[in-house]
Amino acid sequence: MRKISAIARALIFLVLFNYTAKSQIGYQTIVATGIVNPIDIAIPPNASPANGSTRIFIAQQNGFIQLWNGTSLSGLVDLSTVIAQGSERGLLSMTFHPSYNGTTNRDFFVYYTRSSDGGLTVARYRTHPTDPNAIDPAGGTVLITPIDHSSFDNHNGGDLNFGPDGFLYLTTGDGGGGGDPAENAQNPASLLGKLLRIDVNATIPITPTVVDIGLRNPFRWSFDKNTGDAWIGDVGQGAWEEINIKPAGSSGLNFGWDCYEGNTPFEITADCPAIGSITFPSHVYANPGGASVIGGFVYRGTEIAALQGSYIATDYSSGNIFRRSPGGIWFTQPGGQAGISSFGEAPDGTLYAVSQFSDDLYKVIVTGVLPVKLINFSGKRNDNISELSWKTATEQNTARFRIEFSTTASNFQNAGIVIASRDPNGSNYSFQHRFNTNSDLYYRLAIEEDDGQIAYSSIIRLSSGKKGFKIYPTVIKNGILNIKTEIPASKLQILSANGAMVFKKELNAFTGTTAISIPQFSKGIYIVQVHTGDGIKREKIIIE
Repeated sequence: MRKISAIARALIFLVLFNYTAKSQIGYQTIVATGIVNPIDIAIPPNASPANGSTRIFIAQQNGFIQLWNGTSLSGLVDLSTVIAQGSERGLLSMTFHPSYNGTTNRDFFVYYTRSSDGGLTVARYRTHPTDPNAIDPAGGTVLITPIDHSSFDNHNGGDLNFGPDGFLYLTTGDGGGGGDPAENAQNPASLLGKLLRIDVNATIPITPTVVDIGLRNPFRWSFDKNTGDAWIGDVGQGAWEEINIKPAGSSGLNFGWDCYEGNTPFEITADCPAIGSITFPSHVYANPGGASVIGGFVYRGTEIAALQGSYIATDYSSGNIFRRSPGGIWFTQPGGQAGISSFGEAPDGTLYAVSQFSDDLYKVIVTGVLPVKLINFSGKRNDNISELSWKTATEQNTARFRIEFSTTASNFQNAGIVIASRDPNGSNYSFQHRFNTNSDLYYRLAIEEDDGQIAYSSIIRLSSGKKGFKIYPTVIKNGILNIKTEIPASKLQILSANGAMVFKKELNAFTGTTAISIPQFSKGIYIVQVHTGDGIKREKIIIE
């Protein structure tokens, strides 16, 4: 991979960080030569620039691990002979034991694809007993029976993190291929498409515990060091990239893949759980417009007070940076460094990043003053009027708020404009949107700066408020299915467990209650779909 000259790099730095007076999250180059295809960052718990001990370990996808001591790079270990390389395979992650001190505890852990068949492998290594910057010559110990991943070379997941409970957590991809062809993510018996937990002190081979299911390719994720919440970036199929939040202490969550991609149905079958049992993303963004979400960290450092409590992530392809404020508002900052493959967190909360496009190590920084700080954004729906309100804590260089709406959570249209007050102490705003639709409405704020740049708030959903829709009974013994609806219904479909349509009936904008005689199907589980003016209503039924 070609390196960028020092002059060009300086120009890029100016373009990325100094083209506007307002604040930008960006990257300060720390190491510009000697790194090849970096994939992850690991920083020991006893090493921090704050105490004069700078030790940043950089894992490369080719199997090499290098150490940056604040002055120079040196090699720690070469694992190239034990890993399978190519495509998305290779050395994928590295992390230190939370009790690592370089003497009584010298353990670090790696996650890689095994050389023989691409099996997902977790192994423990140790630094040298007398030199924490060298490897213990005794070699590594594989902790788990490698997870079979021989069918495809993509969707390996690939991130290790110790939780606040002291257990080691890892994410696995769904096994690869398009659309999860083996249906691994929704299969509790499979270790693919999961968040797993292992006790590194247990007898080897250690059996991983399935914690959560329904993930596609959770390549980068992290724990919030203050709250214990997990933030999971899950790379999408082709329409949506998503970031999920797993509350501290929770388990048994289903993040939806491959029944849903983001918030959108992908492959709804009889095996999919009820929509109410899905943990939907905190944030989605369209693909194209990005290609692979790279989950980051909640900033808990002290150097950048304006970022305290904000979550930061990016997109591998576009370089766009995503920030969620402590109040839950999402902002998108376009045009950052592309190719970021991982963020790393120092014990003092300082964040670092590596890029496979530039082969550089960066420190995450902020220049200027942050854009408008949005405290909240909410709304309520009364008849044919949406009443929206939002509050800012501070404003600088903010020109206007564009209110945008959609009935599908995509393809947003302009609803109106509110001029910013420019009050440095913040302001309260309100806006009324008149509409003529029975559908749910989605709103977001496009916050425009003086220089024309735009940051987007998170999306809020205002329900149509329509009640009175019901498909019953859910267990059918006499061949009669009842529908009660106050929403005009256009057609009814019944799908078999494998997704095949076995019955269809036109309803012609029907409202009211009706009994429908259905054919004598084989006993089993079916899905009823009714197309209405408020979207598709689904219900699982059992025919006995």
